[in-house]
Amino acid sequence: MAHSRNVRIAATALLLVVAAVYIRVVANPFVLLDDNLYLTENPVVQRGLTADGVRWAFTTFHAANWHPVTWLSHMLDVTLFGMNPGMHHLVGVAFHVANTLLLFLVISRWTGAPWRSLFVAALFGLHPLHVESVAWASERKDVLSTFFFLLSLLAWRRYCERPSARQYLPVLLLFGVGLMAKPMLVTFPILLLLLDYWPLRRTGSAFPVPEGDPPASYPAVPLSRLLLEKVPLLAFAIASCVITSIAQREGGAMPTFELMSFGNRLEVVLPAYAAYIGKMFWPSGLAVFYPLIGSEFAFPATAGGALLIAGLSYLAFRKAARLPHLFLGWFWFLGTLVPVIGLVQVGMQSMADRYTYLPLIGLFIVLAWEVPRFVPESSWRGKTLAAGAVAVLSVLSMATYVQAGYWNASRTLFEHSLAATGKNMNILNNYGLVLQKEGDLESAERQFREALGLNSNLGGVWVNLGTTLRLERKTDEAISVLAEGLRRHPGDTRLLGNIGGALADRRDFAAAIPYLQQATGPDQAIAEPFNNLGVSLASLGRTAEAVPCFRQAVRLEPGKAGNHVNLGVALAALGMKNEAAASFREALRLDPGNGTARQQLGAL
Repeated sequence: MAHSRNVRIAATALLLVVAAVYIRVVANPFVLLDDNLYLTENPVVQRGLTADGVRWAFTTFHAANWHPVTWLSHMLDVTLFGMNPGMHHLVGVAFHVANTLLLFLVISRWTGAPWRSLFVAALFGLHPLHVESVAWASERKDVLSTFFFLLSLLAWRRYCERPSARQYLPVLLLFGVGLMAKPMLVTFPILLLLLDYWPLRRTGSAFPVPEGDPPASYPAVPLSRLLLEKVPLLAFAIASCVITSIAQREGGAMPTFELMSFGNRLEVVLPAYAAYIGKMFWPSGLAVFYPLIGSEFAFPATAGGALLIAGLSYLAFRKAARLPHLFLGWFWFLGTLVPVIGLVQVGMQSMADRYTYLPLIGLFIVLAWEVPRFVPESSWRGKTLAAGAVAVLSVLSMATYVQAGYWNASRTLFEHSLAATGKNMNILNNYGLVLQKEGDLESAERQFREALGLNSNLGGVWVNLGTTLRLERKTDEAISVLAEGLRRHPGDTRLLGNIGGALADRRDFAAAIPYLQQATGPDQAIAEPFNNLGVSLASLGRTAEAVPCFRQAVRLEPGKAGNHVNLGVALAALGMKNEAAASFREALRLDPGNGTARQQLGAL
């Protein structure tokens, strides 16, 4: 009884420590990295949880993904808390704390080894590699999908105790919801086969029971049935893979084999596995984006990674009968990383801290069961292990607290990432956006040009450089830069919209209109090209055609007073005085000092 009470006290203390380490992120803002796609510039999410929003969540490939449950989670936050970033971050922390508790419950119920299970949960809750998944609002999908993953494992244990369709259905439903939060869970059916071997021991395999484990509590199941019962889960996983592949190809996030061969992908995959293991033991130099490895280092890094993976895989197979936890933990890590390791390359990063959120659990299990084997039996053994665990967790807690602090501002985050990785095109681009927003246009232009010097095929950087030049009133140079970007990326609506906007800046409205018309298709979710098209049409006397453009700009960006003013001016020109007055009043509500709206309303 006292032992059980001590475990509960320790588990409660762990949850409080995890919450205390992460609570500082509640003061953080949204960052200029994907948070715009998910929240700050997403008009659908900003309307909160609505019927239209639910339909959009299940049908959109926005952000090159299909994860409707994640979208619904963000919409619910907006409904409950508005656009308060602190509350959005607090929800992420709450999910992480819940996941830490669930992981402890899952492993302790599997193994009957509460202290080791608690150590696994503590490593999970306090490791700095997991900061990115918790502190980054856009990565809600990590903590959310893992939450449903762990609930699925709890439901699977109940199914193993009393196999039936009734017990299987919750597993299937929870797994499906988890996939709709983040498709990284597709390896779940394979992982269940590993768990059938150990610690559930449903395979009937004969091996010594590891120290601290209870006797096998589930009857042996024929291999054919073990495989058959995973088929519905596998069907869900395959469907998720197909949908995700379509979403990422449509979003341009997945390079073809012509652009990146299988050999090139191996140069990413093998070193990444080794790097993840290294950062687990020594989590320094963490960054929000790791660029692809340079060709001069590709061969030694690839060869080293291949030797490490082959050696550890051989060891895990060789020791499977005597050390089943090693077999489970290693292949948990190896397998759950497959969707994001780079065989199917998404984006231009070599690895990402957030990808470790689920896979590192496998290596944590190995550590929790292996380390005690090397501590000699003595009356001090338990205290020695406890003291070592506390020391390790204390260091990790401090490192995690520091790492979480880098998310307190976009500038801090990107400066730290540049210091950790050196030349980094994506971070240079995002750092430029921060400088642009702060008004330091000259420095922003320099960052964008440096990013293009590293990789001139990034369409978004051409857009950002062109936008910065427009803000600097270098209109002709902006048009030239944007045209070069469009030559490299034909049909890119961002480039088309910015060229049209630049032409409108110099009042060449007739030339601007064709570009803006191409940039304002039915899938366009940005208000600016609609507004610019409306201004160009109205300036040429085509006011009736301009009104629908201004209405769409207002629909997409209802919080911008200027959009309402432009709509009001066009409506007034057409004699629609009541609607025009309503537009001007809304503009004044949003911006009481808007002189144009006040003047126009007075004239009406």
